[in-house]
Order: sequence, then structure tokens, then C-alpha cells
Amino acid sequence: MDDSIRKSTILKIIAFLLFCLGCVGTALYGTGIIGAVDFGMIDEQGYQEVGDYRDSYSVTYSMRQHALDAVDINVTNDEFISILPQDLMIRVYETEDDEKTLLYDDIDEKDLYRSETVTIHSEIYENQDGSLYWYTYPDGERIREQEYGPNVHPSDGANGRTLVEMRTYDVEVGVRKQLAGDSFISRNCRWQELLQDHLKEFIPGTVFSAIAVLVGLAMMIWTAGWKKNAETPQPSWLGKVPYDLLTVILAGACVTAAYAMVSMAEYFDVNVVTNRSMAAGFLALMFLFAAFIYVWLYELAARLRNGTFIRNNIITYLVVWMWKMCMAVLRWALQHIILPFIDMMKSFFRLPLVWQLVWLGCTGFVLSLTLYAAGHMYGAAAFLLALAGMVVCFLSLRCFIGVRTVSDLTGRIASGDYPEETPDSVLRIHAEPFRTQIRTLSSVSTGLKNAVDEAMKSEHLKTELITNVSHDIKTPLTSIINYADLLQKDPTEEQRKEYVDRLYKQSLRLKKLTEDLVEASKASTGNIPLSLGPVNIAEILEQSLAEYDEKFSLMNLDVITEADRELKATADGRLLWRVISNLLSNVSKYALPGTRVYINAGWNDAGKVSITIRNISAEPLNISSDELKERFVRGDTSRHTEGSGLGLNIAESLMKMMNGELNIIIDGDLFKSELILPAA
Repeated sequence: MDDSIRKSTILKIIAFLLFCLGCVGTALYGTGIIGAVDFGMIDEQGYQEVGDYRDSYSVTYSMRQHALDAVDINVTNDEFISILPQDLMIRVYETEDDEKTLLYDDIDEKDLYRSETVTIHSEIYENQDGSLYWYTYPDGERIREQEYGPNVHPSDGANGRTLVEMRTYDVEVGVRKQLAGDSFISRNCRWQELLQDHLKEFIPGTVFSAIAVLVGLAMMIWTAGWKKNAETPQPSWLGKVPYDLLTVILAGACVTAAYAMVSMAEYFDVNVVTNRSMAAGFLALMFLFAAFIYVWLYELAARLRNGTFIRNNIITYLVVWMWKMCMAVLRWALQHIILPFIDMMKSFFRLPLVWQLVWLGCTGFVLSLTLYAAGHMYGAAAFLLALAGMVVCFLSLRCFIGVRTVSDLTGRIASGDYPEETPDSVLRIHAEPFRTQIRTLSSVSTGLKNAVDEAMKSEHLKTELITNVSHDIKTPLTSIINYADLLQKDPTEEQRKEYVDRLYKQSLRLKKLTEDLVEASKASTGNIPLSLGPVNIAEILEQSLAEYDEKFSLMNLDVITEADRELKATADGRLLWRVISNLLSNVSKYALPGTRVYINAGWNDAGKVSITIRNISAEPLNISSDELKERFVRGDTSRHTEGSGLGLNIAESLMKMMNGELNIIIDGDLFKSELILPAA
């Protein structure tokens, strides 16, 4: 079926009306069925014809109940007062030795429809304080389990109560022929007549209403969450309200509606069935009640479909918040209590055995004295004394550990082992004087380590110079010596020109290597003048490309440049030109002839200036980007091309001086270099 149908607003309205009207119909017809069963109109044999409601057992039970109430209230009075509803009449006799005395009579024989007579016994007790207590109960069928006087149980008679008198009453209760319009009997009679008129409509109506509810519910579930022009289920306009809060609101609205319905019926004392205005209000409230249920079920289906049912709840928020709070407390306890305690125990067990025994002995002595003294005290004083003893033991342990840590650090520094900076978690377990000394020793260790690293770096540079550059220096020097020797052997004019040209090229190569060595040394030590300011990137790129235009043409390299004319970076123009020149020099030496070179300049996601140069390498790049940026390392491992292997290292050093970065990315034969500088 087309999804556009399930997204139709008309279909959702139909589902809403079917569900709400079906709920109202089910409630009304179901109430009719219950009333018909209660009146005996429907039983196992099917539909039954019934008589007057005044002949029913319900009325008979009510008549006996009211007779018992009348006697119970008037038993200690000299005179009877009728408390019956207006549709009932009463005649009361007191029976003593088979003699009857009429106490009260308001039965009109002309208006009497029928009557019931019940014999009622009353026992009157006197309490010790002189107050009376009565116990009233009927003969024959037990209408009530027990009837008591005010707030006293008859078993209390064993505690001094005395039986004063026993009385027997014959009470006749009758039902009037002419019923009052607003009495419960008259209302039930009219309710019975209404049920009788529509008796055979209740069961089919209930079935059809239930079917309408199910169809509306199925359509609601099928369409819930779907909207026009949406490919996935979407939340409704109530989707932002937490579901449990929505449930409370709708439940409160339903309870309020039901309470309003009952209150109006009681306040106006009208029959919902026979009063049209009350019936209309009743139906409206039932429809509203059904609408609330529909909204609740619709939101349930929609949220289950779009996956927001669980997370969009106040309870879920509270559970997540409590979970985060518990995790935060656990992390805090782990960081500030558990880990420091573990570190302290580790430090304690690293102490010399003699120190451990001394501390255990001292703390044992202090705790013994503390417990002995606390045993002669009470309450807060004993607690404070015991707490003071534990604090003394704790502080002494920190002092022992501090002395040991300072001693270890001093020994390691003296032996040439320069420990790294002491973590805060370790510093926390030391007392304050030792904490300051540990920080000082850590700073001394760091300074010495940096000095040693610089010395090692310088020594490593010398070793690299001897190891890696010896071949590059030896080759041009050997060529210079050989061609100078050939010039001394009286060559021809053509040979002389060739030898001089070779000498010139080898001299330039030796000069370039020497300049690179000097520049690498200056860049690594930061001994290059630096003048930072706004630099136009497009102009720098144009100047650099103009220098290498001839070389790129000889290699048939097609350079494609894309740079914003307004792009500016904070840099030193001379040093930035040197960096770009080094990168373009690498392109001219190692790029595959006949390929394209892409140069892009713009802003990156972090708001900085980014210059990217990409080319295809002529030789396989079986080396990492970090190795390429080291000194004397070439992508050409056979070293048959010109170059010292210092270009990328120099470029990286210059970029660091300008607060920038040089990133090298190798993807197969694709060589990508990226310069990142602060924007101007």
C-alpha cells in the first residue's frame, strides 16, 4: 500500500472518530448490559420479561435495611422518628409477652403498593460510667453482620458492662404506589423501563462499538508517527513532552472529568439517564475521556516507532542523572581516596623494613595509649581522642613516605637516571614540606634531562653528518679533483669546456649542501631572524612558482593552483617563501614527469590557513611521513638524485618558528604536504 495513505490527515481523523465513538458506545451499551443483568432482564436463558422494580430483591433488601436503621437510631428514644426515604413508609410495634404496642405509623393503606415486615431485637447495656450502649440485630436473614452502638464493641461487656434491657420490634416497611420523581426507587424504575425499551440493542451495539474501537486502534497504530513529506517517522506536536509527564496530565484530566461528572449529578440531584442536559454533558465527558485515551495510545505508538519512548521520560532523565552522579562520586572517590590510599600503601611497602617496623611500633604504641584513654571517657571525647590518634598515625606515615621519596629521587638523579615529573596523585600522599622538595627535584631532573637531550641531539647531528653526508660530500669533491687533474693533461678545447662545466656543477652542488647544513643547524637552534606579520599567500605562491616554472616545464608537469587572493596568514614572508621553495624543489626532483601538481590554499575547519601541495611520486614511497622529515633522509633511497635530505626537516623547523605545522601524507604514490598557519 502507498505510504501516502498512511500519512493522510483524513485517515487519522477517521481513526480518532472511530476510536472515540466506539469507546463511548462500548461504555454506554456495556452499562446497559450490566444494568439488564442486574435487573434480571438477561440471564442464561436469554432475554427475560421482568415486572416492576418495586418487586425486586434490591428494593426488598433496601426496605429491611432502612427498618434496621430506624430501630438502631430510635431504640433509646421514647418516641420514634421516621428517617425513611420519601418512597417508603413505616409502622413499628414493640412486642412484649405477645403483646404489641404501636410506636410509630405513617403507612397510608391507599398509597401502599406492597410491604415487608421484619422482627428486630435490641439489647441495651450500661457501662461503668453510666452511659448506655445498644446492640441491634434482625431475626431471620442476616441483613447486617453486626450492628453496634457508638464506638464500642459488645465484647467489652466482660469489662464491667451490664445488660439493662432487651426489646423486640416488629417493623413493617411499605413502598408507595405514587413514587416521587427524584427518589432512588423512581429513578431505578425509569432506568428499568429504559433498559426494557432498548434491551435487544445492547449486545449488538456493544459488539459493533468494540469492533469500531479495534478498527480505530489498528488505524491509529498504522498511521502513528507518519507525516507528509517525511521519509521516516516523526514526533508529534506533543513529542517534546516526556511520556510519563503526559501520562500524569492525561490521567489527571480523566480523573477530573469523572469527578466533574459525578459532582454535577450529585449537586443537581438528577438522573443522568432521564435528564437530557445531564445526559449530553455525560456523553461529552465520555467522549473527552476517550479522546485522552486515544492521545495517550497514539503517543505510545508514535514514540515506539521513532525510538523516543524510553529516552523521553522524566524517569529516564532521573535515572541517567542519578547514574551520572553515582559515577561522578565513584570517580571522585577513586581519584581522591582509593588511588591515593593504594599509592600510599605501595609507598609504605617500598620503605626499608626497619622503617616499616619503626612506624608500626610507633603507631601501635600511640593507638594503644589512645584506646586506653578512650576507654575511660564517654561519648564525643572518646571519639575525638581516637580520631586524633588515627590522624597522628596518618601524618607520621606521610612523613616516612616523604623522606623515602626524596631520598629515592636524589639517588636516581645522582646516578644519571632522570625521572619524569611526579604525578599529582603521588604528590597528594606526601606532607607539604616533602611535596615542595619533590617538585623541586622533579624540575631539576627535567632540566638536566633536557640539557642531556640537547647534548645528545647535537652529538647525533654530528654522527648523522659524518654518516649520511660523507657520501654526498665525497662525490662532488672526487669529481672536482678528477676533472681538475684532467685539465692539467692538456685536453682539447672541447674537452676543456666539458670539464669546466662539470667542475662548475659539482661546485654548486657542494655549495648547496654546505648551505643546507648551515641552514639546518640555524633552524634547529632557532638562530634565524624572525619577523611575523600578515602575508598574502597568493603572492608568495606566485613568486615561488615563477622560480620553478622552467624546471616544471622540462618535466612536463601541469601545475593547477587554487588560492584566494584575499587569503592572508601570520608568518615571516621570507621564511614562508623558503618553506614553499623547499617543497616545490622536492616536486621538481621526485615528481613523475607528465603528471599534474595541485596547489590549494584556503581556510580549514579550525579557521586557520591551509596550503596543500599534491603530486605523484616517480619512485615508490616505501617510507613513512615521519621518517621523511628526519635529517638526511630522502624518498630516493638510492641517492642518485641531487639533494641533501634536509629540505623537509628545514621546512618543519621553520614552520614551528612561525607557530605553524608541516604535515606529510603518503597514500600509495600520492605525496601530499600541508602547511598550516594562523590566519591574519
